[in-house]
Amino acid sequence: MNNLMDIYHLVGGYGETYYLFEIESTGSLSYRVLNISSWLDNKYTFPNNEVMKYSLTFDNLNRLVLCYLLETGELYLSYKEGDKWDERQIGKLDTRSNTYHQFQLIYANKKLNLIFSYSNYINSEIITIHHLVIDKGIEEQNMVIKYLLRKDYNEFFADSDEIGNIHLVYNTTTKFESYIYHSFYSPYRAIWASNPQELSTRSSDSSRPYLFIDSKSNINAAWLEKEGSQSKVIFAQMPIKGKNKFTWRKTGLNISLNNQFTPIIYEEDGSLKIACANGDSLIEYVSNDYGRTWDLENDTLKIHIDGLIPFCLSKDFYPSQIIRNLLAKTPIKSLHDLYLIEGIKKDYQGLQVKPTNPPALNTNEKKTKEKGLSEELKAQESILNEILENQVKLLIELNEIKNILSEEKPSFIKRFFE
Repeated sequence: MNNLMDIYHLVGGYGETYYLFEIESTGSLSYRVLNISSWLDNKYTFPNNEVMKYSLTFDNLNRLVLCYLLETGELYLSYKEGDKWDERQIGKLDTRSNTYHQFQLIYANKKLNLIFSYSNYINSEIITIHHLVIDKGIEEQNMVIKYLLRKDYNEFFADSDEIGNIHLVYNTTTKFESYIYHSFYSPYRAIWASNPQELSTRSSDSSRPYLFIDSKSNINAAWLEKEGSQSKVIFAQMPIKGKNKFTWRKTGLNISLNNQFTPIIYEEDGSLKIACANGDSLIEYVSNDYGRTWDLENDTLKIHIDGLIPFCLSKDFYPSQIIRNLLAKTPIKSLHDLYLIEGIKKDYQGLQVKPTNPPALNTNEKKTKEKGLSEELKAQESILNEILENQVKLLIELNEIKNILSEEKPSFIKRFFE
C-alpha cells in the first residue's frame, strides 16, 4: 500500500473551492484549486524544492497554515493571506542523521503544535515522536516517546480536545507483537504523560490506530486486531465529561476485513461513523449515541481505495462535520476520487455540502452557557493535572527505590566481624 498521507493533503473551507496539495516526484510542493468535478486553474508551486514532509491546519483566525521540511533540514512556516503566502524559516532539523516519517500540524491552546516522528539512520527501528510548540517561533520542544518499530509503516494520529490538551495514539511493534498506546499533553503543565496507557490487549496483534475527538469531547480510538488471515475493528472511547470521564471503554465491532487500511472515525450531523475499506467495497458503521452502540449503515458501496490522505476542513464553514482524513484512489483527478468527503452514501453522487449556522443564543443563555463551560473546563483541567502529578510522584518514588537498591551496602557477615 502506498502511503498517500506523505504525498497528498486536501483543504476545504472556501465554499465549493478546494485545494489539493501534493509533493511531486521532483520533490516540489504544489497545490491545485478544484471544485466538485474539475480543476479550476493551473497549479501553484512553492519556490523551495526538495520538500520532505509537510502538514496543514487552520488557526483561530481561519487562516490556512502550512509547515514543511526540506531535505536540507530547514523547517518553514507559511500563512495563506489571500492569494499570497507569508513564509518564514522557524528552525532546522537534522536530516543528515535522521529520516523523518510523519508530520501533523495541530492548532490547540491558541498555538500551533507540530508533532512528528523520526528515526536515526544507524538504528532505524527506534522511533521517536517529537513535539514543537510554535508561536512566533519554536518556543517549546518535547520528546513525546521513544518506541520500537520492526515492521510496517510508522503511524500515529493526534487530535486536541476543547481545553487544549493534545491526545495521541501510536503503534509499537516487535518481531512477534504489536500494541496500541495512548498518551496526552497538558499545555498547562507543558508536559506529556510519562506513562502511556496501553489500549490493545496484551496477547493480540494490533495495528493501524486512529484517533478522533468528537464534538461531545469524547476521545475516540479505533484500530485493527489480527484474527487469522483477517482483521477485526476495535473501538475504544474515553469521555472527558460525565460520570465515566477519563476511563477507556472498548468495543469489538462485528467487522472482518481482508486488508490493512486504517479505519477512519468521523462525525456527521450529530452521529459518529467508522468507515473501513474492505477489498473492493466500503463498510460503514454509525452510532447515533456517540459511541455507546453501533449499527451497520452501509456495506454495498463498491470502490477502489489506494490509501488515506489528510483532510483539513474549516470548522467555521462546516460546523456539523468533523473529519480529519479521507479515503482516496489515485490518480486524484477530482473530488469523485475521494471518499467520505460528505459521508458515505449507497450511491455516491458527489459533493453537496452546505454551510450551516447554529441558532443564535440570547444574552442570558450565552452567559449561562459560557459560565457552565468555564466550570467544566476547570474541573477537567484539575483532573488531568492530578493524573500528571500522580505519574510524576510515582516516577520519583521508583527512582528513590532504584537508588536505594543500587547503593553499595556492607554484607551481614562483614558487619558481624567489624
